[in-house]
Amino acid sequence: MSIEPSHDTHQHCSMLQGWSLSDSAMAAEGLGWLPTTGNLACLSWLCIALYLNWQAQGAPDEAIFLLAPSLLLLNRDPLLMPGLKPSRRYAPCSLTVTLYLVVSSLVSVVHATWLQPRALVLAHKQTPFYLLLNLACLAAVLPTHLAFLQVCPSHAACAKQSDTAQEADTTPD
Repeated sequence: MSIEPSHDTHQHCSMLQGWSLSDSAMAAEGLGWLPTTGNLACLSWLCIALYLNWQAQGAPDEAIFLLAPSLLLLNRDPLLMPGLKPSRRYAPCSLTVTLYLVVSSLVSVVHATWLQPRALVLAHKQTPFYLLLNLACLAAVLPTHLAFLQVCPSHAACAKQSDTAQEADTTPD
């Protein structure tokens, strides 16, 4: 005895295989608002989760690595994410992690420099030097990291093209 999916299941699965319905098809169905609403819900969930993380645990940097993959739920919509394509699917996640870590490091350096100067002065004796050194390190790392974020999707696209070219070469004529 075998279990076979119904015709409706095949139709539903074939609909899910594509990136999404086109904007005109969704507008014709009266569902043009749906991707924007989903994106707003996803972004508001991330903001609430980061706030709760900050309140409950003091905002450790490791939490962003657990929360950022939720941004894979984002869809292309005409208002918030018009340029989101399947090849750039991981861009919101990687940019969110980068932005969060940059802002977190800036806040921690400024907090250690101006809000706790006595402990820092006793430890380093040079508060402005500490601030400038950390800002210089951050400025030195950011360009290479942003270049890496630009190379990742293009490398994945090149690998996908080479895989399809290899498949075309290996298929018998």
